[in-house]
Amino acid sequence: MKNVIIVLSILISNIYGQVDYQTQIQTIFNENCTSCHINGGGYYGGLDLSTYDNLMSGNSNNGPVVTAGDGANSYIIQKLQGTASGAQMPDGADPLPSDQINLIAQWIDEGALETPASTDELFFSEYIEGSSSNKALEIYNPTDATVDLAGYEIWRIANGGDWSEGEGNAVDLSGYSVDAGDVFVICNSSIAEEYSGECDILGTTATYYNGDDAVGLAHNGVLIDAVGEEGDDPGSGWAVAGITDATKEHTLVRKASVTQGNTDWASSAGTDACDSEWSVYDQNTFDYLGSHNIGSGNAAPVANAGPDQVVDPEETVQLDGSGSYDPECAEFSYSWDGPEDITLDDPSSATPSFTAPSYSETTLLTFTLTVTDDQGSSDSDITEITVFVEQGLTIAEARALGVGEIVTVQGVVTTPNFQSSHTEYVIQDATAGLVVFGYGVTDVDLNVGDEIRVTGETEEYNGKFEVAITGSQDITVLGTADLPEPQVITVAQLNTDGEDYESELITIQNAVIDDGEWPDEGSSANIDITDDGGVSVVIMRIDSDTEIDGSPDPGWPSHVTGVGGEYLVYQILPRFLTDFESAGDNQYPVADAGDDQLVNPEDMVTLDGSSSYDSDGTVEGYLWAQTEGTAVTLSDTEPEDGIATFTAPSVDGNVVLTFSLTVEDNLGDTGTDLVSIVVSGGETSIYDIQYTTVQGDFCFDSPLMGEVVVTSGVVTAVQNPGSYSNFYVQDFGYDSWSGAYVYDNTQSPAVGDEVTFAATVFEYYSFTELTDLIGFSVASSGNAVTPKDITTGELAAGCTFIGEALEGMLVRVTDVEVVAESDENGQWYVDNINGTGLCQIDDGMFDGTPPTPAAGTHFTAIIGVVDYSYDEYAILPRSSDDIQSESTITEVNVDHIDSWNMVSLPLTVEDAAQLSLFPTSVEGTLYSFSGAYNNESALVSGEGYWLFFNSAGSDVLSGTAVNSATVSLVPGWNMIGSITQEVSVDAISDPGDIIVTGTVYGFDGAYNNATMITPGKGYWINASASGDITLSSGSAKTRSSQFSSLSEANIISFNGSELYFGVPISDEQRLSYSLPPKPPAGAFDVRFSNGLKAMDNTGTIELMNNADNLTIHFQIAEKNQEEGQQWLLIAKNGDVYELEDSGEIVINGSVNGFMLTKAETIPTSFSLSQNYPNPFNPVTKITYQLPKESYVVISIYNLIGQKIVDLVSEVQQKGHHKVMWDS
Repeated sequence: MKNVIIVLSILISNIYGQVDYQTQIQTIFNENCTSCHINGGGYYGGLDLSTYDNLMSGNSNNGPVVTAGDGANSYIIQKLQGTASGAQMPDGADPLPSDQINLIAQWIDEGALETPASTDELFFSEYIEGSSSNKALEIYNPTDATVDLAGYEIWRIANGGDWSEGEGNAVDLSGYSVDAGDVFVICNSSIAEEYSGECDILGTTATYYNGDDAVGLAHNGVLIDAVGEEGDDPGSGWAVAGITDATKEHTLVRKASVTQGNTDWASSAGTDACDSEWSVYDQNTFDYLGSHNIGSGNAAPVANAGPDQVVDPEETVQLDGSGSYDPECAEFSYSWDGPEDITLDDPSSATPSFTAPSYSETTLLTFTLTVTDDQGSSDSDITEITVFVEQGLTIAEARALGVGEIVTVQGVVTTPNFQSSHTEYVIQDATAGLVVFGYGVTDVDLNVGDEIRVTGETEEYNGKFEVAITGSQDITVLGTADLPEPQVITVAQLNTDGEDYESELITIQNAVIDDGEWPDEGSSANIDITDDGGVSVVIMRIDSDTEIDGSPDPGWPSHVTGVGGEYLVYQILPRFLTDFESAGDNQYPVADAGDDQLVNPEDMVTLDGSSSYDSDGTVEGYLWAQTEGTAVTLSDTEPEDGIATFTAPSVDGNVVLTFSLTVEDNLGDTGTDLVSIVVSGGETSIYDIQYTTVQGDFCFDSPLMGEVVVTSGVVTAVQNPGSYSNFYVQDFGYDSWSGAYVYDNTQSPAVGDEVTFAATVFEYYSFTELTDLIGFSVASSGNAVTPKDITTGELAAGCTFIGEALEGMLVRVTDVEVVAESDENGQWYVDNINGTGLCQIDDGMFDGTPPTPAAGTHFTAIIGVVDYSYDEYAILPRSSDDIQSESTITEVNVDHIDSWNMVSLPLTVEDAAQLSLFPTSVEGTLYSFSGAYNNESALVSGEGYWLFFNSAGSDVLSGTAVNSATVSLVPGWNMIGSITQEVSVDAISDPGDIIVTGTVYGFDGAYNNATMITPGKGYWINASASGDITLSSGSAKTRSSQFSSLSEANIISFNGSELYFGVPISDEQRLSYSLPPKPPAGAFDVRFSNGLKAMDNTGTIELMNNADNLTIHFQIAEKNQEEGQQWLLIAKNGDVYELEDSGEIVINGSVNGFMLTKAETIPTSFSLSQNYPNPFNPVTKITYQLPKESYVVISIYNLIGQKIVDLVSEVQQKGHHKVMWDS
């Protein structure tokens, strides 16, 4: 144990403390080096290692031997490692241990300081985990000087991770500073406007935390302060000052007595208000943000006047100030002050009371509590008591008025907000319930149990009765109240009398899932539940804005509580995990019939129920049955493993086959699931789905309404990118009638995905939708999506044939002016400058905060997909990139690694100097290529460059967008740049067909075949002749960039970079396997000596290795493992490594090359291998091995011992042999 403890102690020191020169570095030099390098360095080139100053002065031969901040490139490290020219130091003695060399390098990386810089000067002074995105971190500078934040980072770890994960999520604060005695505030990009005034940074990932995510402050890679701790998932949050879950939905303020950071979270959090370093305040307390003071003076007590209350006249009311406290646990006094007509029974106590007067109308009473400690410091807080006098409408009366009425109602909030970018709460009184909805309203923050009064206009949305508000001013929080008891009803009652239960709390007992899948986190789901064996079924809506999505399936049967809802049909909407209560001792088994499938006739189809499970028992039996479609024969209707197969029938058109899977558990209870198999009768184009000349009673409904179709296209827009949400798809083979809206939340596609799926055609008020997806697959990604240029007039004037032809398509209108400003629904209107007609712009697909431009605003272009709603077409932009003006400044974020990078300029900028664009790069390391590397000082758009960085990070480039660039190539290798938008390599316009297939390369620490041209990155292209190529944001794929006949090749990789060998390579293929020129010295590179990444046989491997270790993986293809042959990898130092089957080789130290060859092996024993193939018809091969020259007889016998034939009977040489037998 002693050894372990010592090792851990050293490790902790290296992680959490900077290296000290005098006690750690000078000691190494004294013990190993100063016998020679002393007295002015007279013995060895003038280098004196006896003091810090002498070391930093360097020597007469090489100048400085220490490059502060860059240990790897410091001459002294290279001499100690033996990588510099001349003898390895110390000369004539054993090399220093690697841990000592690494310690010296670490000291240099930390800045090569004589005295370690203090890493605990700055610290967190405030932590806010408020509602929604109201989150902020405050950092305090207690010193008497301005502190540059270069080297400071915010680390963040999730749910019990460690700080190495946090370092990987680091947010770099370089480029900022904090004045002496001042604070630096980091806020979430979506923080409410009223809180944003103190923010120094808006919009980093530093505030992407919840109460159970630890946040750290680090300096030069060393953790110096923390909220939360690694390796501990606290559940909802950590306790602080004795308050449970204080890091969740609270504000933490560092006490004035704390003068430095603390990475020991247990001592920092404390166990009560006295020993904690933090004062804990209620959610959304922003009063202290923007300033902080420290010192040893008295800390004032904190007043807490208790919750606001709503009471009746003549009710006895008790005020509660018992939540007040003193951070230093000093004694303090209470003093209450209130309205003149109120008499408190004991205004100097913590909990005085009074009798509410009988007012003629609802009256608000305000009481102030002041607490004062023994040194005279005080604090005040208020509480509001509403004496409620019944007035106005009940919710039932408001509902009875119908839509279009301005009403004021009062009720208790029963749900969380069901929207992320709008407001949608449900309230209920003793008579009924309704939805409070605010389109685009984000400043309302209510809690379940709040008693509110709301004023708004009644409306109905898909059957759901609502009161529409315009902002938080329409709502008054009166206090808190008890929730109404849920009404226990049946599924049948909800279906029959749903209006009676709409927006009211209800419970359905003994519910089980009839159909549907439990949603992943971030996804909503409509799940059918039943309580009578499937006779009655209703939708249970799991909303992604609740805590339920992504949680474990609660098990069935369950009593389900929620609010009654309506979206064309009646629903129940659970709100919390606690809304599910187990309904019995035995949880029913969960049947999982697998994913729906899209298949072709004659395919062998597998029905897989093996994922079914029982949470409290075992699945004992499976039963498959077909319930719909052309009858097929299952291989087994009661398979022991739950898997059955059948052959898809030949069909005329698309046919849906439905199968039910019933599973039974060990107690005899059952669960059922359905799966649909669509047998494709061929694809239907989106054009054929959409095109019609018949307007009909509505607006050109699809002729295939209600049919199941199989179709494909490219995704042009996604409602919430990165989530499971609705999207648009388009067939770019057609110029019109070629777009469609996909109403589905089971997939998570990306713009540019080429997808195929089966779906049902549906018309939603004459807007064509594809629903109920089956067999969704992505054929390719990164496809260009080019908008169709139209005039605004083509979408004007309601339902028209020309407008319908554009429905669902990606379009662009240019040179337009805003003629009507945004309304409460986020809709505004534009017209072409030449007045072709008004076109609506809507934010229904907008990712982010949609713009609200003023009338007269001019835009050069607006791009979006075409929607049809309320008898009007509209363009739905996808993001701010789709709304373009002359003054638009575009920002491009360019990531880089801590070494050489290939970069480019993707924008038009005023100052293209290297350090203006990439301020963290190393000056003088910008290189272009024109047959050789040339040093440059500035970048030119369209060109590619090498550039060196000492540390990984990113730079933000700002300028005018470059949407197209034409680049001239010369024969051979060319370095090219990028444009503002990502471009598929397959979409590069190459009219002369001069790009050698497969030779577009990027660099991410090693060369890699590129598939996309990313803004800000540089690339290599090999050209077969001179000519021009064009990069354009609107270009479609024209060819395949990748060329490969290496599927059967052997593979060997060096630190992840692959080479191929063992397959024939023709002369015409060689160019496609050639690699770009080697990168600058210090980068990693590996290749065969002829400059290729593939060889047909043996060859020399050249290596530029910038790492201490080299990891080699190999995979010898089975057909290339010849009998008696062995692939060998021979290092230049003579070490030999055998390559057989697959494996890993790790080499420590410097290696710069290998020979790859093949040698014959000699067997060590006699052996006869199994014939292959076996069984066979009519020929099989028999192999055998001889360790020496021998007489060999190989005979074939039948099963009764009779010889059939002698295949071999002769003397043979040692080695590997084979013989073929034709039976």
